[in-house]
Amino acid sequence: MESLTGLTPFLLLLAVMTVASSKEINGMHSEKIKFQVIDTSATNCSSIYNYSHLNELSTAVRSNDIPTFVRVLKRGICIRCLTYFLQQGILHIAVEYNAGGYILKKLVDSGADVNCQDNERNTPLHNAASGCKLFAVKALLSMGSSANAKNYKGMTPLHLAVLSYCNSTDILKELVKHGADMNTVDNSGSTPLARAITVYDKLKTLLDLGADLNFTDPFGMNVLHEAAYRSQTRQIPLLIQRKVCIDCQESSGWTALHLAAMVGSLDSARHLIEAGAAVNIRDQDGNTPLFYAQSQRRK
Repeated sequence: MESLTGLTPFLLLLAVMTVASSKEINGMHSEKIKFQVIDTSATNCSSIYNYSHLNELSTAVRSNDIPTFVRVLKRGICIRCLTYFLQQGILHIAVEYNAGGYILKKLVDSGADVNCQDNERNTPLHNAASGCKLFAVKALLSMGSSANAKNYKGMTPLHLAVLSYCNSTDILKELVKHGADMNTVDNSGSTPLARAITVYDKLKTLLDLGADLNFTDPFGMNVLHEAAYRSQTRQIPLLIQRKVCIDCQESSGWTALHLAAMVGSLDSARHLIEAGAAVNIRDQDGNTPLFYAQSQRRK
């Protein structure tokens, strides 16, 4: 049912924000926040909850303290209520602090939205993927988390898994197994494959899983253009072996060989020429790769 304000979210949060300065045990000042939660789909969220209740729940989650966690839940606290002072949901906290499977499942069973977005529109799955948390990724996907949700940069969990610091490709495989779109683009027009161009194992894994290596971004660049521009000499033979378009031209008429010449990457140029790249293709300014190679030599 539509509310008087015209908003129709599953969870309607109404103001009742009372900010009071109070001293914590350590002598520091903090702000207590009281807010009234009115949930149109549940009756147990119509009372006023104090910050301390939410804080106790989040503390139990952070420390994986199951007895306290269960005790707080029994009070009837509405865990679907977003904690505005943290700008994230309780599942985000659970993922960040490596909560166990029992806590994750109990939160979802108790009403936590598995696709809840924080202030950057990241879901718990985004955070699990970027944080190399394979257990959480598997758990969230099994509970219905969307593998294709996008954050404010247009990135899916697969984009973030590619950009993460971990070397393992298991999270990539798990996301794709659960329907992650390997050819979706972020706000800059990049696919997960394009984002993986600097990490050989992740690039190879996505190719093995069926990513489109001839997909082009808004500027007409495919992954071979990206590899040549970034001097990724190990990746270029892999892409050539997988039948990438070698002489495709982007919006300025540049081929991968043009870009290799521009950045002065002799190894990239050699790989391309040995694979049969055309050396006489001209860009929109009428220049061949040789022109840019000579320009590099004059620098």
